[in-house]
Amino acid sequence: MRRGEAELVRRGIYTDLAGCALLRPASSGAEVAAVSAPPPPPTTGTWRGRILDAVTLQPLPQAKLRLGPAGAETTVLTTAQGVFSFLVDPGRAVAAHLQLAGYLPLDSTYHPRRGPYVQDILLQPLAVGTTLGLDKVQFEQGSSRLLSTSYPALRRLLKLLLETPSLTIELRGHTDNVGPAEKNVQLSERRVATVKSYLVHHGVAEARITGLGLGGAEPRASNDREATRQLNRRVEYRVTGR
Repeated sequence: MRRGEAELVRRGIYTDLAGCALLRPASSGAEVAAVSAPPPPPTTGTWRGRILDAVTLQPLPQAKLRLGPAGAETTVLTTAQGVFSFLVDPGRAVAAHLQLAGYLPLDSTYHPRRGPYVQDILLQPLAVGTTLGLDKVQFEQGSSRLLSTSYPALRRLLKLLLETPSLTIELRGHTDNVGPAEKNVQLSERRVATVKSYLVHHGVAEARITGLGLGGAEPRASNDREATRQLNRRVEYRVTGR
């Protein structure tokens, strides 16, 4: 008893020397109580969030939202406050597509966690003067040759320009800091020309696109290592008209 241990010897009532009962059988007749197993993790969860303007953080209930597994997305309704709710499988990726006139379309992937999942979605307004990055549009070092990973982002920009005929942009080219500054400016101009050529070749009027080469004057990351210098070899675009 001091160790808090017991062994089943036989059925019945156990007493001390004075005849006082110490242990009695369980009313259910079970010899040993079963240890409760932890509940299994939930197989579904709910993603709750809001659709907001990335600058003002105001709700955007008019936005068209589609969520679901890639290739099988469904339309999701939002409230007047821009709130949405969507049933998800925790741990599985959810593709998100969001569109609203005057905003940059969003195509992204989210990974909801187990339990209640709260995640807002921000839409970037296409206001005149706004500068937006072309994620993963990058170039080989010292060259205007695009890396193969650049084309999905270029296709998204192309789609935006084709679907918004009044939109005009300025392409802004950047390099790392390797080499003479003057040559880097020239290289950034060639990179702008490469992106512009792609867009014009696929149907965008040349007059809608201007360009500017900035060389290494505006780095986005450190130039100390090649992995981060690569991030500086990029092209962005600034909205000049809508």
